[in-house]
Amino acid sequence: MKDCLRRLRERLPRPLRQDRRFYFVGGTVRDCALGRPPQDIDLVFTGRLRDWLRRHRLPGRLVPLKPELDEYRLVLGPDFWIDLSGLRAENLWQDLERRDFTLNSIAVPLDLATVLDPTDGLRDLRRRRIRAFRQRNLRSDPVRLLRAFRFQSVLGFEVDPQTLRWIGRLRARIHQSAPERIHEELMRLFAGRWVFEACTGLRTTGLLFELFPELRAMDLTFQRYLTDQNLLDHTLDTLRHLQAWVFALDDTPLAPYFPELQPVLEDPERRALLFLAALLHDIGKPRTLSRDAEGRTHFLNHERVGARMAAQRLQALRFARREWETVAFLVRHHMYPHHLAWDPHMTDRAVARYVRRMGEWAYPLLLLAIADALASPPELIGISRHLLLARKLREIQERQRRAPRQRLLTGHDLKALGIPEGPVYREILEAIQEEFLAGRLQSRAEALARARELYESRRR
Repeated sequence: MKDCLRRLRERLPRPLRQDRRFYFVGGTVRDCALGRPPQDIDLVFTGRLRDWLRRHRLPGRLVPLKPELDEYRLVLGPDFWIDLSGLRAENLWQDLERRDFTLNSIAVPLDLATVLDPTDGLRDLRRRRIRAFRQRNLRSDPVRLLRAFRFQSVLGFEVDPQTLRWIGRLRARIHQSAPERIHEELMRLFAGRWVFEACTGLRTTGLLFELFPELRAMDLTFQRYLTDQNLLDHTLDTLRHLQAWVFALDDTPLAPYFPELQPVLEDPERRALLFLAALLHDIGKPRTLSRDAEGRTHFLNHERVGARMAAQRLQALRFARREWETVAFLVRHHMYPHHLAWDPHMTDRAVARYVRRMGEWAYPLLLLAIADALASPPELIGISRHLLLARKLREIQERQRRAPRQRLLTGHDLKALGIPEGPVYREILEAIQEEFLAGRLQSRAEALARARELYESRRR
């Protein structure tokens, strides 16, 4: 830990480095103790920070974060900044005792001579445990209730049983937190490595239902096919399988398709949205539940209803438009790969249409469908046909890469054929492009003849 902190100290501006009243604290000490490169540098000043800042000239740009709480950020480059804060208690010891979790309540002076650890944070780090020192530490800032599970998702630690009980008691207080802060914690949680474990903890404490009240109905609803299955159990199992495949893709049948999956899976934001879609993919089922004469359940159009519900919930949590639209898009289409895979014919044209409509999400959406299938009774679905779909996707995309950049036909060509202008143009041109990608059309002449056939069949 000290070697890591020593390297960080050398990067500090001289006025900071030479003042013994500054201490490394929080995530910086935690990450160094875990052997992880710290994302930024956190320093606490054992005095009145704003007065110190007035007296010293520092390089870079000083940004007030919460000046009323003596919190500032010194930006020294596009990827390098230092978070500075004054004490929130009479002394540093009390300040550390008031922090969110013990693993963030460790301080080290810049001379590295000692370690201040009033809450046994180092022991919790060794035990891989997330623990609040006191219940009032959680009550003082309710977003910490959610942050416990964000740390669980990112670090893979267990949340201390007493802390889980406190979170359960205080769960309704999460509504006192600004939605923007909740959004930030959720995005970091769903980008983590242990999303399933974190969501399981959220469910156990009831915090999951405070954040996503629509999931309460899922916890009370069972789908019946060959066996009864609780909808929320199925959803969390989908998350478990998705997590296993995403973070060990080389050990799965989708390993050959890593280049196609990489842009989404290695981008934290888009990966978080994929996992959020997995959590919400069946959110519309309770509202669309019906039963047939044999007692089997049906959920007609649950994906459309669920997409609207997911969009509304994420908007309420202040997700950006591109974020909630992406999740709604994935929820809306999560059955699409299933329908293609179950089709005994699975035509190249249908696969080409899927590629065109899903774009960069074609493979990640298929991965979500595979996780969904694995979380269902194996006799009901299975994934062999989904893997066949993956192979067909690659074949279609290979043809797409070899295809000319321009379309075989344009609206001018249809007009020259005597076809009246209108919505039919789009339908014909899309059909021509799909058949070309499917390998059924090889030349412009064939495309013109096919366009005439499509128009004549429409007229009949």
